[in-house]
Amino acid sequence: MQYTLTEKEGTEGGVTYDKTSHEVKVEVTDNGQGKLVVAVTGNNPAFTNTYKAAETKATITATKALNGSTLKDDQFEFELKEGAKVVGTAKNKADGTITFEDITYTEAGVHTYTLTEKEGTEGGVTYDKTSHEVKVEVTDNGQGKLVVAVTGNNPAFTNTYKAAETKATITATKALNGSTLKDDQFEFELKEGAKVVGTAKNKADGTITFEDITYTEVGEHEYTVTEKDRK
Repeated sequence: MQYTLTEKEGTEGGVTYDKTSHEVKVEVTDNGQGKLVVAVTGNNPAFTNTYKAAETKATITATKALNGSTLKDDQFEFELKEGAKVVGTAKNKADGTITFEDITYTEAGVHTYTLTEKEGTEGGVTYDKTSHEVKVEVTDNGQGKLVVAVTGNNPAFTNTYKAAETKATITATKALNGSTLKDDQFEFELKEGAKVVGTAKNKADGTITFEDITYTEVGEHEYTVTEKDRK
């Protein structure tokens, strides 16, 4: 008698079933002494299955804010490292979202990443130098799937924009008909509204120069320049 021995393919997750068909032959003979004797060939074959959980992915994100100005697409760049190895870079969107390319995992384990902003050269910007830690733990659920748990994801980076101060020099000229002009002969006043913001006297060549006015923010300023009456 000849038998074939096979494994029934199941549905267990992550398992590759052995599809081998083994032949087992049983020969039964009469020993002439009142007994049947069996001889089995091909007995005890080996079946080998393989278990491997399916790969999984994790998406690491962050957020970006820019105080003092409007955020633009791709304005700032960020770096994701595992140890000394750079595993991803990303730039912000105008809405402040930062999304790195998915990281694929093929086996269980723990991965610790550091997320930092690359310091740029944009004028007036103070860059966030914070280093954030993101931890990804990959486990096998025993049913053919790897599962990720992410802690510390979506950290916030905040930059500040402040334009460097600037200055304005306000000048005037003085003429004296019928006589020769002398240094500091006449005095002049610079006002913003009712507030005196500067005074100056003429030079002999007629120039009048007020001290520089410093500005630290955007805006419009309207001044009046008048000559002070001599008493």
